[in-house]
Amino acid sequence: MNFQKRTIGIIIILIIVVAIGGFSYWYAFKIQKEITETGKIELPEEEEIISFEGCVAKGYSTLDFPPILESYPRQCRTPDGRTFVEELQREAGGEKASWQVCSVPYDVNEIMNFFDCPVWMQNIDWDRTYQDDTTAKFHFYNSLDKETQGAYFSKKTGAVAFIIENIEVDDHGNYKGFNKIKFIYPNREITTLYTNNLNVYREELSDIKFSPDGKYISFILYVYDGQRNSIIDVNTGNDILAGYDIYCTRDEMVWSSNGKYVAINNDINSYAGEGSESVFIGDVRDMTEGDGRLTKVFEVEPKEYYLKGKQIDKLNFGQDNKDIYFLVVVPEGGLSAIDQKGNLIEEVRYKYNISNQELLVE
Repeated sequence: MNFQKRTIGIIIILIIVVAIGGFSYWYAFKIQKEITETGKIELPEEEEIISFEGCVAKGYSTLDFPPILESYPRQCRTPDGRTFVEELQREAGGEKASWQVCSVPYDVNEIMNFFDCPVWMQNIDWDRTYQDDTTAKFHFYNSLDKETQGAYFSKKTGAVAFIIENIEVDDHGNYKGFNKIKFIYPNREITTLYTNNLNVYREELSDIKFSPDGKYISFILYVYDGQRNSIIDVNTGNDILAGYDIYCTRDEMVWSSNGKYVAINNDINSYAGEGSESVFIGDVRDMTEGDGRLTKVFEVEPKEYYLKGKQIDKLNFGQDNKDIYFLVVVPEGGLSAIDQKGNLIEEVRYKYNISNQELLVE
């Protein structure tokens, strides 16, 4: 009986060995055939990276932007230049537990006259000096933090963004803490959309503005030697201006009425890295997907800027969102501007056609 068992075992082992040998011979023949026919061999592809978690799992480093800050959410970059952004974790409890209806003054939005807000958002006082076509600002008393805070309301979606600061100064005069942008979605979800952790210097967030479709917010980050602007995707927390040192006021960042394009009158200061006063245009959706970037369509020479002061003014889109218009002006007492024909004039009106990428003098 034992002899039979041993014989069966040997036969099974031989079958396995023959099968492995046969497969190895077939695979070697297949590789040789590929080399003969194509001159190359195609090895099995490595599993494709499609997410932030997958990027981190491969051991690639995470990064924050700007480099001097610890910003949120984190990003992971692959050696081939692709960047994956950590998905925001929406807060499901706590602040979401109790809600109330907050009123909206009739002159804020013709359609919406109330919005859902958490019960700790009390004593709403609307700021009549801040309203524009997309955003209304109000102040409220936060009964959780026991302080009055500023908030920004999207006239399109009814979403609310507000800033929380927790800043202290140590014995050496260094600032520690953070400031955050909290976001209340129309479906009653609340998240921390952006976090700026302080180290040594005091830094402030200010001037939140919604895009016309409510899908993005822009804001200004004031740092120790200047400021920079950000545009944040409200669904991911991704800063689509990462990689650009853009400096402008709230009114100098202009959106097309359909929310597709953003145009920026970039000023020059000690922190901005784009060189001089200039006009940028970008397709926001392409920038969000990572395969688009801002295009500089006009630039004032740095030496001209310092001689004459601010020159670009009245940046706006045409009614069909196909053209961008702006003025190049000379302050009183400054030198004359020069148009494309070499003529000395005091004011030039330019038109940039987005489709044709043409810059024309009107």
